Amino acid sequence: MLFFALPQNQLHFDTKNQRFAAMLASQATLALENALLYEKQQEQERFKRELEIAREVQQKLLPASMPETDGFQLEGFCRSAQEVGGDYYDFFQLDESRLGIVIADVSGKGTSASFYMAEIKGMMLQLASRMHSPRELLSEINKHLYANVDRHLFVTMIYGILDQSVREFIFARAGHNSLLAIRSDGSHLLMTPSGIGLGLDEGALFQKKILESKIKLSRGDMLVFYTDGITEAMNHKFEEFGEERLVHFFLHNFEKPLSYCKEEILKTLKTYMGNQPQHDDLTMVILRCEK
Repeated sequence: MLFFALPQNQLHFDTKNQRFAAMLASQATLALENALLYEKQQEQERFKRELEIAREVQQKLLPASMPETDGFQLEGFCRSAQEVGGDYYDFFQLDESRLGIVIADVSGKGTSASFYMAEIKGMMLQLASRMHSPRELLSEINKHLYANVDRHLFVTMIYGILDQSVREFIFARAGHNSLLAIRSDGSHLLMTPSGIGLGLDEGALFQKKILESKIKLSRGDMLVFYTDGITEAMNHKFEEFGEERLVHFFLHNFEKPLSYCKEEILKTLKTYMGNQPQHDDLTMVILRCEK
């Protein structure tokens, strides 16, 4: 706000003074607008840099490479809908023949979801090596999340252990999407053992609902883990990609190299969505028995 005072011997502004005051007010307004724009730009730059750092941290939480396994191949990817997201996958070498595999989806998106994803990563690192039951591990994580996170937040997850020596995968599901099994004979199975999301219940109901499931694998069999960003990807008609298209894709490509399947499913999703924005993170892990 600008104030202009008249000299003691002057009762009103003449035309010249009015023009001068208007010119000063205009220049002051312009200077103030520039200062506010500069401050806003600086704030946006700081926020952008913070997101870049968060994205770098998140990428470091995901596997840098696929684990080497005896008789199995693995591929995985995570494509965030925003600069950072809440999807997570990982592998844990438990011993010479057993490998832990996890995929998870934190409700919501952005930096808050990525923060909880990092917390889950820390819990997995602590628990995977000492808890040999997927059901017990998920129960332990559920207790921690229920006691320590916002009631509006929950996490879905599949955690399982691949025993390479007997070609067997045992897993538990906490409210997550089904596990897709593609058999070498061209048949398929959507495995959905009972289980509710992590952080929704103090423990009694969670323990009651969660079950373990086991599947034997033969040469050529494939397991596909995915988050709902895959099946809920929408086209211009707001139709979801869905499980049926996902199953169709892998039934027609399960004999192809996993690197091809990884790139091709991303291309297929991109083509399906067209100009529609990616509204959720896209995450997938593919496992195939090679012998």
